[in-house]
Amino acid sequence: MPTFRDRPIGQKLVWIIMATTAAALLLAGSCVVLADAVLFQRHLRRDLVTLARMIADNSTAALVFDDPKAAAETMGALRERTHVIGACINRPAGNAFAVYSREGPFRCPPAANWERVEFTREGVIVSEPIVLTGQRIGTLVLLYDLGEIYERIRLNSGTVLAVLSVSSLLAFFLASKLRAVIQEPISALVRATTSVSETGDYATRAEKLSGDELGMLADRFNGMLAGIQSRESDLKKALADREVALRDADQERERFRFLAESMPQKIFTARPNGEVDYLNQQWFEFTGLSLEEIKDWRWTEIVHPGDVKENVHAWKHSLETGEPFQFESRFRRHDGKYRWHLNRAHAMRDAGGAISMWIGSNTDIHEQKEKEEALRRANEDLQQFAYSASHDLQEPIRNVSV
Repeated sequence: MPTFRDRPIGQKLVWIIMATTAAALLLAGSCVVLADAVLFQRHLRRDLVTLARMIADNSTAALVFDDPKAAAETMGALRERTHVIGACINRPAGNAFAVYSREGPFRCPPAANWERVEFTREGVIVSEPIVLTGQRIGTLVLLYDLGEIYERIRLNSGTVLAVLSVSSLLAFFLASKLRAVIQEPISALVRATTSVSETGDYATRAEKLSGDELGMLADRFNGMLAGIQSRESDLKKALADREVALRDADQERERFRFLAESMPQKIFTARPNGEVDYLNQQWFEFTGLSLEEIKDWRWTEIVHPGDVKENVHAWKHSLETGEPFQFESRFRRHDGKYRWHLNRAHAMRDAGGAISMWIGSNTDIHEQKEKEEALRRANEDLQQFAYSASHDLQEPIRNVSV
């Protein structure tokens, strides 16, 4: 079965017109249904608040004289509202004073904390305080189901669907009659292109049947046929040049990867924002981790905790300024031991001077750092010895002087 894209242009026009009409009517109808539902919800809110206020006012005496039966009779007036599931009057302490149920047992819902009317999945909960001389003596809680709203939505939706069906039939009839105005010029252009494709005769011309955009399209097509041969040769040359450029770019990329993998140190590249996107094999052998575990900014997890803050700060400074990056830090090896590295990176810029990527290296200088540390300790010991020797030599002299 052919897809919509493969159907004749005449059928597409009919279906597009019908779909547009149906979509517009459906959107308008949906907006009407939604607006009516919102307005009705507001009306229902006001109506329920008024109803709850009347029941609450009429229940004041029953609460004052502690007469649950009278309160239940007062709430019995709610039977006229068939969508009221139940209601109850609670004392200030929260315990039930009187309960009304439309049918079967009724569990009084908790009163709303902030809103007098709250819409929930079970229905609409209305809370109305019962006040006497400015003091709250109880609370009326009323539960109203959502059936009335759903009935109204179903009625309006049915009306919208009926109007949509009739309008779609009318749109189908008009589209079937008027599609030829667009279909015929396109068909003439298709015949011309088919003839050129099958015969290779660029002297063929498309018939111009109208003065609109389709007529202009036929003129442009006829003008295109006149210079298509020379353009074809230019296109072939451009494609050949592009293939050569792509091949050269691939060779340069492979050469870089070969050099990076061949070097006896760790190499990485990063995006202009500093996210690492390439690491050579030296990195994986050193850390025992995969690219997914180190790339982007996850490499900070293998930096020594004492170095990571300054390392990230120096790296971000280079990213912001474009200055070369150089920092010494310790990286965790696969066996959990940390080794000192000298980290360097330089920015690669495009023709416009913008940074296109960062290329960097990480050289293991652990032995050198250990030698420097040993030399530092030796210098400190030598200074301490010189100080002690000087003190020992000066002591006899001071004694002689005395």
